[in-house]
Amino acid sequence: MAEENRAELFDENKATKMMDLYSRQIGTYGVETMKNLVELKVLIVGLQGVGVETAKNIILAGPAAVTLYDEALVEIADLGTNFFFSEASIGKKRAEVCLESLQRLNPYVNVSVHSGELTEDVLSRHGAVVVTNDVPLNQLIAWNEFTHNRKTLVGGVEQAAPITFLYANTNGVAATMFADFGAEHIVKDYSGEPPIVNPIDLIEVRQNEGEEPHLAIRVTRDKHDLDDNQNVSIADVEGIPDLNGKTFPIKRVYKKLVQKKKVTVDGEEKEVTETRQILVPNRVRIDIPDAIKWEGAYKSGGLLTEERSPVKLSFRPLAESVVNPTTSSDIMGLVHPNEVKMFTGAASHLHFSRLALWEFQKRNDRLPKLHDVGEADQVVEIAEEILKKHKEIPDAITVEELDKTVVKNYALYAATELPGMCAFLGGVIAQEVIKRFGKYTPLHQWIHVDYFELLGESVPEDAAPKGTRYDHQISIFGTKFQDLIFKQKWFMIGTGALGCEYLKGFSLMGLGARGGSLAITDMDRIEVSNLNRQFLFRKENVGQAKSVCAANAAKEMNSEMNITVYETPVGPSTENLFDDAFWSGLDGVCNALDNVKARHYSDSKCVFWGKPLLEAGTLGTKANSEIIVPGKTKSYSQHEAAAETDDIPMCTLRNFPHLIEHCIEWARAQFTELFEDPAKNINNFIENKEKFIAKCKKSNDVDELRLLLDLLRGIQEGRNYETCVKLSFQLFCMFFHNKIRDLVFAFPEDAQNEDPETGEKTPFWFGSKRFPRFASLDFEDALQLTFLHNSANLLAFMFSIDPIRDLVTFKEILKKLDLFIPEWQPSNALSQKLKSEVKDQKKGRNALSSSAKDVQSTQDEDEGQLIERLSGIDATQFKPLQVADFEKDDDTNFHIDWITATSNMRAWNYYIPTASRHKCKMIAGVFRFFFVFFPFSFPFLLPFEKDDDTNFHIDWITATSNMRAWNYYIPTASRHKCKMIAGHIIPAVATTTAMITGVVSMEMYKLLLGLDIDKFCCANMNLGISKLVLFEPAPPKKTEAYEDVIEMALVKPVPEGFTCWDKIVIDKGDLTVQQLVDIFPVVHHGCQFSSIFFQHNQEDDDEDRKETPIWVSFPVTKAQKEGNAKNINLPLSQVYENFYGPLPEKKKYFIVYGSVEKDDEPVVVPIIQVVFRK
Repeated sequence: MAEENRAELFDENKATKMMDLYSRQIGTYGVETMKNLVELKVLIVGLQGVGVETAKNIILAGPAAVTLYDEALVEIADLGTNFFFSEASIGKKRAEVCLESLQRLNPYVNVSVHSGELTEDVLSRHGAVVVTNDVPLNQLIAWNEFTHNRKTLVGGVEQAAPITFLYANTNGVAATMFADFGAEHIVKDYSGEPPIVNPIDLIEVRQNEGEEPHLAIRVTRDKHDLDDNQNVSIADVEGIPDLNGKTFPIKRVYKKLVQKKKVTVDGEEKEVTETRQILVPNRVRIDIPDAIKWEGAYKSGGLLTEERSPVKLSFRPLAESVVNPTTSSDIMGLVHPNEVKMFTGAASHLHFSRLALWEFQKRNDRLPKLHDVGEADQVVEIAEEILKKHKEIPDAITVEELDKTVVKNYALYAATELPGMCAFLGGVIAQEVIKRFGKYTPLHQWIHVDYFELLGESVPEDAAPKGTRYDHQISIFGTKFQDLIFKQKWFMIGTGALGCEYLKGFSLMGLGARGGSLAITDMDRIEVSNLNRQFLFRKENVGQAKSVCAANAAKEMNSEMNITVYETPVGPSTENLFDDAFWSGLDGVCNALDNVKARHYSDSKCVFWGKPLLEAGTLGTKANSEIIVPGKTKSYSQHEAAAETDDIPMCTLRNFPHLIEHCIEWARAQFTELFEDPAKNINNFIENKEKFIAKCKKSNDVDELRLLLDLLRGIQEGRNYETCVKLSFQLFCMFFHNKIRDLVFAFPEDAQNEDPETGEKTPFWFGSKRFPRFASLDFEDALQLTFLHNSANLLAFMFSIDPIRDLVTFKEILKKLDLFIPEWQPSNALSQKLKSEVKDQKKGRNALSSSAKDVQSTQDEDEGQLIERLSGIDATQFKPLQVADFEKDDDTNFHIDWITATSNMRAWNYYIPTASRHKCKMIAGVFRFFFVFFPFSFPFLLPFEKDDDTNFHIDWITATSNMRAWNYYIPTASRHKCKMIAGHIIPAVATTTAMITGVVSMEMYKLLLGLDIDKFCCANMNLGISKLVLFEPAPPKKTEAYEDVIEMALVKPVPEGFTCWDKIVIDKGDLTVQQLVDIFPVVHHGCQFSSIFFQHNQEDDDEDRKETPIWVSFPVTKAQKEGNAKNINLPLSQVYENFYGPLPEKKKYFIVYGSVEKDDEPVVVPIIQVVFRK
C-alpha cells in the first residue's frame, strides 16, 4: 500500500480495511488521531523486555514506520523477557532477531533495523524516540538536547519542531519513566473521552435579587456532570438562534434547603433553623448581561456540549530535569503509582537511586555486578554525594535523609528485569507516543515505581544464575521459587486481548512448565478486528479458535509450557467438564473475560474452593485490576458494580428522539424486527397456521402482520430483486412517512399539555421534543436512496437473491418501478393509542427499556382485516414443508454438515471468508437456525453481524438512523459511529491491556511468595490522563445483623462477622434428611434448620420445583406435610434424584440452604456444603 494513501482509508463513512482492522482503537483514539498516527515514524532504542513490549504495542497501533536499534547480542537470560527470542537467537543482534516477528504484527507498518551510530540525522527522521535500555546518561542528554531543541523551516520561517523523547527502563524490581514533548506542548483534549452532551429541556431568563439577569438551563439528564466555569457550546436551540454556535462558561445551580432541628444548649433543648445550599444536578446557569432580551423566547431543542480548552504544558530537557524533576503537575511531589509510597516520598529516593546508577555507569562503563554488595555500597555512596550537591543547588530535588536500603536494592538487582514490569512499562510508554498529537495528557515528566516488597532482607542463597531463560527471575527470587512457579496449576478463562497478554507473561515466567499446568479456554473465533490488539494472532489465523492459536503461540515462546486447551464456555452448563476435581485442584484462576456474568461465575467457584483470583478489565485507555485473596479480600462479586449508563425511555426511542444515539438504537431494534423475526414468523405460520394466527390476535401488532403478509406475497409472486425493492419502498413509506404523519396527527404542532391539577397549558412540542417532518419521495436524495438500496439488499439476502451492489444500477431499477407513496389516511384509534403511550411514560409506566419496538402505523386495514387476510392464505400452496428437529450435537444427522456447506457456498458467492464446521455449529446453536427444505428457498434468518462489511447490516443501520435523524432535524452520524453504537463495541487498545496485565503479573509473585495482604495492590489506571494508582485491596465484607421486615425480627449472623470465604462443611456420608436436621446444631453453634432447600445450579424451568423445600420444621400445607413424610428418612442423594433426576457421576456434595434459627431467633449462616460421598 502506498504510504501516502493510508490516511485516506480512515473514512468514518466507508467500510475500509483500516476502519475494520482498527475499529476498537478508533473508538478510543478517534479518526483524526489515527490519521496523524499513520504518518508517524518512531525510533525504538533497546530490544530487551521493555523495548520489545513497547515496539509490539506501537506497531499494533499502526504508525507509518518503526525503526529498531539494538546492536547488543542476545543472551540466554534475554529469553525471560523478550518473547520473540529463542535459543536459536543467542549470539545474534537483538534488533535483527526481532525484526521479522515484529513486522508480522502489522503488515501496514514499515519495520526496519538501524545499524551504526545514532546520529542527529537519524533522529531527525523520526517523530518520536523511545529509549528502553541502560544508555549512559550523557548519551541520553545529548540525544534529548537535539530532540528538545529541534527546529524546522515553515514558509521560510524557523519554528520549533521538537521530537517526542521518551525513556523507560527497569532495573530489577524498580523502574523509571521520563517524557519530554518539547519546550511547549499543547494538549487539545486532556482526557480523550467523548465530550459530555446534555440535551436541553428548558431555557428561562431569571434574575435573582441583587444579580444581573442570567439564563437558567434545565437538561434532560438527571445529572449534567459539568463543573463550575467549564465551557460549553450551544447548538440547535429554537427560539434563541443567537446562542447557537457560541461557547460560554457555566455555573452550577444551588437551591436553599431550610431545615428545623433540635439541639441541646447548656442542657436545654432548643429548635434552630439551619440553611444549606443543595446542588440542583440537572440545571446550569450562564451569565449573559443582556439575557433579559430572550425572556420567553425559547421554543424547543438545544444541546449543551462540553468544550475542552487547550492546555499548554512546558517540558524541561533531561539535563535540567534530572536535577529538578518536579513540574507543575507534581502537586504531591514526584509520582509513584503506589499510594502509600507516594505519600511517603518513595519516588524521590528512587530518583536518587537512578541518578547514582547512571553515575556508577559513567565511572565504570557498566552497571553494578549482580548481587555484588560491595558495588551496591558504592552506588549508595554515590547517591549520598549527589544528594549533598543537590542541597547546594537552588530548586534541586533533595530529601532529608537518603533511604540507603532502597538505593542498595536498586543496585543489587540492576542487571535483571521481570516480564511483568516490562509489560507495564511497555504499555505506559507506548501510549505516550500517541499523545504527541495533542490528544490526552502526557506524562509530565517523571514516574518512578518499585516493588521492593518482593525482595527479602538479603539476596536468596540460591539466586545465582543457572544459564537458563529464567535467570532474571532466579536472580531475584531464587531457584526454589522458580521451582514453585514451575509446579503451579492455574486456569485462565479467555484468550482475547487480556488473555494474549497474560499468556505471554505466564510463558516467560514458566508458569506450570515443569510438573504443573496451565489450562486455558475460549469459545470464540479470531476476527480481523482482533488483530491490532490480540498480538498472538495473525491474519492467517482469522476464523480459527482463539484458545488453540494462543496456546500454539505461547509454546513457540516457551516450548516447556504445559497448556491444556479448551474451546468451552465456563458456567453451570459445563460443570461436567470443569468439575469439582478440576476447580479444587487449581492453585489459582486468572480471568481474562469481557462479560460480567462469566466473571461472577468464576468468582463464585474461587470463593467456594478458596482459590485466589486475578481480575482485570479495560475500557479504552482506562483499566483496573483486583487481586482477590481467599479470606483476606473482598470477592469480585462483593465489589460495587459500575454505575449503569443512562437508559433511554421507550417513548423517546419510539416517537421523540433528540440525539443521534436514539436513532441508532431504534434502527438496531428495527433490524431485529425486520430481518430476524419475520423469517421465524413465516416458519411458525407454515408449521401451524391456526396456532400462529391465535398468537397474532393476542400480540395486537399490526406492523408485524403487515410485514409478514408482504413477505408471503413476495414469495408467491416470485423471487426477484424487483420484489425486494418494492418491499424496501414499503418500509420507507412506513418508517419515514406514515408513522411520522400518524404522530403529528395525534400531536399537531400547536398541541398542548394541560396540568391535571392547575389546568395550566404548555406547548407539547417543547424542550427536547422535536416536531418532526415526514419524507416525500425523492430518488435524488442520498439518504433515501441509501436506505432503499440497503433495505433491498438485505431482503435479497433473505430470499437468496444476488444483491445489487452498484448504486447506479439500483437507481435505474428503482426508477423503472414507478413507485409512489400511497395517500395517507388518519386514524383516531391510533391517535388515542399514541396519546395513551405518552401518558404512561409521564406516569413512569414502562418508561425504561432496551427495546424500541415501534408503534403501529395506520393504513387502510386494521388488525382484524389483516388477520382475515392471513387466514385466507392457503399454506399448502407453499408445498409441504419438511421441518427437521434441529439437533446440533448429533453428528450423524447431516444438520451441521448441511448448514456448513450451505453457509460456505453462500460465503463464496459474496467473497466472504468461509467458516469452520465448529463455527457453523456454534452459530447455528446460538441463533437456532431452522433446518428446512423449501422449494422457494425459504427466507434466511439474518442474525446481526457488525464486523462483516459485505452484509449491508451496518450500512442499513446507518441509512435508517440518518433518515430518522432527518425526520427530527437531528445531525446525522457517520458509519463508524453507527457501527460502534449499534454493535455495542467497546473501545480497546493494546497499550492499556499490556500495561494492566503487567501490573497483575507482578501481583502474582506476591501470591506465590505468600506476602501479607497489606503488600498487595489493586490498580486503577487511566493512561489517557497519566493517572496510575496502586492501592491496597479492601478486606472481605463481614456479615452484619439486619432487620427482616417480613418476620419483623433482627437476623443475626452466626458466627458473628463471617464472610463469603467461610463455609460449613458437613462430611458425614450420605445422611438422611432427619440426620442432617439432627447433626446441624452439633456442627454449627447450636443452630437449627426450620426449612431446607437444595441449591441447584443447572437450568430448571420448573419454578414450583425451585421453590419446594425438602423439609420444613412446621409443615402447614398439604404439600409440605407430604414432602416431609416422603423425604424425612431418605438419604439426601435419593431426595436430590427425586427432584432433579440422576446424580452426575462426579458429584460428591450438595449445597443446602434454608431458614435457620438459634434460640428461637432467626439467624444467617455461611454456605452449607454436605459431602455425601468421597
